[in-house]
Amino acid sequence: MSVAAFDTHAAVTALREAGFDERQAEGVVATVRDSVAEGVATRADVGRLESKMATGADVAEVKADVAEVKADVVRLEDKMATKADVAEVKADVVRLEDRMATKADVAEVKADVVRLEDRMATKTDLAEVKAEVKADIAEVRADVARLEGRIEHVEDKMATKADIAEVKADVARLETRMGIGMLTAVGAVVALVKLLP
Repeated sequence: MSVAAFDTHAAVTALREAGFDERQAEGVVATVRDSVAEGVATRADVGRLESKMATGADVAEVKADVAEVKADVVRLEDKMATKADVAEVKADVVRLEDRMATKADVAEVKADVVRLEDRMATKTDLAEVKAEVKADIAEVRADVARLEGRIEHVEDKMATKADIAEVKADVARLETRMGIGMLTAVGAVVALVKLLP
């Protein structure tokens, strides 16, 4: 493939005759020459393109790849869901939606949680109750120690009706402060006092 030669001298002469000075005419011709030269393919360019072109073997390989892809598509189509499958899934979704909680259900549960939180004791409440229980236990222990001292005193003396009445009064006061478990222990003490000679 041959490219027509560009006569730069004739172009400069034509531009000078048109009113360009020598420098302007040569500048325009050089620009045109360079732009034409850039757009024309050389033999090396054509050689590079020929080496990149597909051969018969390349085309056969592509055809084999296309056939393999078609086979894959057929296999995938066999695995794809049918309209019946989609309808069944939609029915399952509807059934699940019917079983799901509504916004009203969620709001009701939240309200229940708030009510429960209002009824729950705080750490401060628990600490106060714990302190009260400890104080009550200490008071009961002091009363038991006092009673034990009286029992020892009674053992040294004969128990009189007045002593028994006083112990019964103490027991009555303790009954109001203690639970049934402590009441049983005091009852045992009273029984021991009665057994004294």
